[in-house]
Amino acid sequence: MNGFGDILDAWESESIKGRKKGTEVKNPPEKKVVSGKMEANWLDLYPPGDKDSVNKDPSDSESLHQRVNPERLPIEASLDLHGMTSAEALAATEKFLKTASRQGYKKVLLIHGKGYHSPGGKSILKKEVRFFLERSTFVSSFGYGDRFNGGKGASWVILNRIKRKG
Repeated sequence: MNGFGDILDAWESESIKGRKKGTEVKNPPEKKVVSGKMEANWLDLYPPGDKDSVNKDPSDSESLHQRVNPERLPIEASLDLHGMTSAEALAATEKFLKTASRQGYKKVLLIHGKGYHSPGGKSILKKEVRFFLERSTFVSSFGYGDRFNGGKGASWVILNRIKRKG
């Protein structure tokens, strides 16, 4: 035996000899032989589609925030809410998100704090801001910042694009 093809042929002939009589392989895959090599593989029978095809329909593809990892997008603006009451923080957040969205920003950061200096040590602003983000029409998705951007004391926000009239 000189090559892998010879080894494979010997193995197949042994497996056929070892079968019980009356059992057959139904619809065995066709084997192609190219320059002495066996080329009956799955990819020949079922070639993959072209994932980078330029004729892709964008409506069929996932939205931008699902295809691109939001954590890797750069933060384009931030708003620090420390020291504000809940009402002030929510009003400032809404105004900030509206302005950032109109300016075409994709990712912004809201710094609400972890609540260490709040009465009772509970984060009131974090809870209120995240509740607001869940319902905001400006927000596509959001999550906590990484350790360099406030961790659980900040939330990154991916903004929806506002369609301009006219």
